[in-house]
Amino acid sequence: MIWWQSFDFTESSVVIKNLNFSYKNKQILKDFNLEIFEKEIYVLLGNNGSGKSTLFNILTNQTDQNYTGSIQINGISLHEFQNWNQFWR
Repeated sequence: MIWWQSFDFTESSVVIKNLNFSYKNKQILKDFNLEIFEKEIYVLLGNNGSGKSTLFNILTNQTDQNYTGSIQINGISLHEFQNWNQFWR
């Protein structure tokens, strides 16, 4: 299980809905939901193998993008982009 905490609410820049990801027939992320807001500090805690690195790797396109669910960064679907620079300002 992954735990996260936000400390203030501003405009969201990352929205994850019902994210599922499996690797080698093992489900790593199941129905994961998260909103990340600009100018916020977050802590991502979890046991070894709970999906922390997998989540980061999906968000930064460092792993197979064979996930289900919805991920939007600055309003753009992660599945629909061509240029990574459009996400990171």
